[in-house]
Amino acid sequence: MRVQNERLRLDITEFGGMISAAELVLDDARVVRPFFENPWREDARIDDPFVRNLGSEWVCVPFGLADAPGELPEDWRLTAPDQVDWNDVIHGFGSHADWKLSQTSSESVHAQIEYPLQSPVARLERQIELQPGSSRINFSFTVHARRDAKVGLGVHPVFNLQGLSACDGRIIVDGDDAAWSFPVDVEPGRSRFAADQRAVSLREMKDVSGAVVDATRVPLDSRTEDLLLLTSTNGQVRLELPNAGYSATVSWDASELPSCALWYSNRGRDYAPWDGRVCAIGIEPVAAAFNLGQPHNVSPDTPLAHAGVRTAVQLTEGAGWTTNYSIEFESFPASAADIKRGKS
Repeated sequence: MRVQNERLRLDITEFGGMISAAELVLDDARVVRPFFENPWREDARIDDPFVRNLGSEWVCVPFGLADAPGELPEDWRLTAPDQVDWNDVIHGFGSHADWKLSQTSSESVHAQIEYPLQSPVARLERQIELQPGSSRINFSFTVHARRDAKVGLGVHPVFNLQGLSACDGRIIVDGDDAAWSFPVDVEPGRSRFAADQRAVSLREMKDVSGAVVDATRVPLDSRTEDLLLLTSTNGQVRLELPNAGYSATVSWDASELPSCALWYSNRGRDYAPWDGRVCAIGIEPVAAAFNLGQPHNVSPDTPLAHAGVRTAVQLTEGAGWTTNYSIEFESFPASAADIKRGKS
């Protein structure tokens, strides 16, 4: 299903209720594709529907893996983890099944999905709407509860960095840029940042050799797969890509989604179907413990919980929990070099 105005066009799929592609018209009339688009969507050899249909933006309830990595540092290991018998897939049932889509106007879509009966989540709803006359997408996201439960959740926008030189772009955090790195390598032997750093400035992250890396500059200058968690933002992260011609600002209510996961997929996955082809950055507002999964999301005994970082939301039987967020694109003026070459 497609929504569009004079500045934006979005394609939204029934599977996962995901944005799958977008076109953005810049001020100088150039058309760019700002979101990640997976290059293997038409490859019928991929058995996993979630991987085959991986989208550009979607909601995750619960957020994270079905099972956490086995070799976590000692204080990340749960001595008595809550048993989760209602979720066995990455990023929740809604990321793996078809949603019911209804087009409410040429600029807006409503989507909903019923969850299995064993889940404390009864239904998800979301509204995706283009703000008239602008390059802003407004989202509303509601979780209807079947019973009381704490659930880690989040949203998953991923932006395209293909074709950019190393460090061409910049991440700007509104608020404290203190970040935690994933407790272990995201991909064994393929992660740039040293594991288990806690509340370190994005500009002063350590790599696996101990050298300082400015993680605000993207794409990174090496093949890597990394995940950082910002825990003290004011609910806004801006991605500036002047050499691509635009910026993207993700805004949300930090009282509801207190953290933001930064997923650096920097050609680090060299196995199928990724094959070293993906260069993208996820800017993902969450109430979750990285993507470690629901037992870590709800545990009071993780390093994040001990630091006062909330990693789940409280759902109430029969009630809906709603949050709103937005993604706004802005054009950069053409560079002086482009003007000289007659490309403006």
